[in-house]
Amino acid sequence: MITPREWARSIVVFKGMMLWVTGGRYNGSDLYTTELVTTHSAMPGPNLPFSMRHHCLVKINEQKAILQHANHTWMYSIHDKEISRYALQGPDLPLSIYSGSCGFLTDMGTGIDLMVITGGYVVVNITPTDRNLTEAERNNTRSEENYTRTRDNQTEAEKNYIRSKGNYTREDGNYTRIQDNQTETGTAKVEMIKETLLWNLGTNEIIQGPTLDKPTSQLPAITTPDRKSFLVLVDSLTTQWAEDFTTSIISYLYRLQCRNLKCWWTKMPHDIHNSARFQVLMFLPSAHCKGKVEQRQ
Repeated sequence: MITPREWARSIVVFKGMMLWVTGGRYNGSDLYTTELVTTHSAMPGPNLPFSMRHHCLVKINEQKAILQHANHTWMYSIHDKEISRYALQGPDLPLSIYSGSCGFLTDMGTGIDLMVITGGYVVVNITPTDRNLTEAERNNTRSEENYTRTRDNQTEAEKNYIRSKGNYTREDGNYTRIQDNQTETGTAKVEMIKETLLWNLGTNEIIQGPTLDKPTSQLPAITTPDRKSFLVLVDSLTTQWAEDFTTSIISYLYRLQCRNLKCWWTKMPHDIHNSARFQVLMFLPSAHCKGKVEQRQ
């Protein structure tokens, strides 16, 4: 690749000919560049709207892809070996979500495609300690006032969720935000969420979907080949940043389906004991699944 990067997101484009790799982080800085990679070469792709990591990139079909970062969404057109961003930005999300699990499904009643964002984390209680922003930048920073939301029949107030274009170097602790060549440092705390949001690609609206059983982030997810289900693997960890790698993990497979824009999660009978962290989900041709399946020791 042209630039080494971690926490990037990618999709296969041009009918399997190239991998579009977007954003990520290198040498302590978030990236706005992208690359088009083949098995023997790499070339620059279109730049992102701004630097980002922990974002979502979802391929809807061979001609369309969606990018999500924080509370922002964009639609991309893929055609004739060219990737371009639509002129109009997509709808804003009600929460600024990082490291959500993303994909899409088709509503079984209406046939409408829905982009899915579930779990992730939101930044809360930001305390700047070194501010060097111009007045114009202050005016351009968007935040949500303290608000009340209901979760599990309990009310949480004064969480002061922040919505901005910031990129944070740590999930819980000190952070550095770089915007328009200015730097702001301070302390940030995050909270994992269990909400599910759906972008109705037919009406361009954001729909509040059903919640998962527990807050999650950075979970592996995949859309089934028939496009009617969205699968996510939820693990038993209470935090995605726990450093105790000796803890035994159990993973649970959940399926999201929608009919006439009414959506629901179903827990599948596929518990995985002694599971690994940071798994990857993929579908295999049926020929690869015949015969005895060896159990991982």
